[in-house]
Amino acid sequence: MGTVAQIIHRLTDMRERGLGYAINYFPEAAYDRSGIELFQREVIPALS
Repeated sequence: MGTVAQIIHRLTDMRERGLGYAINYFPEAAYDRSGIELFQREVIPALS
């Protein structure tokens, strides 16, 4: 949970400490895909 910048920061920090992959949970995904789409559009490219 958090802003796009916060999520990018947390995942980048975890990757630097050895994280190989992350399983992300989007509880609203059954009825609202906007969180997944935002993650796909903003977070994933920032981590590539």
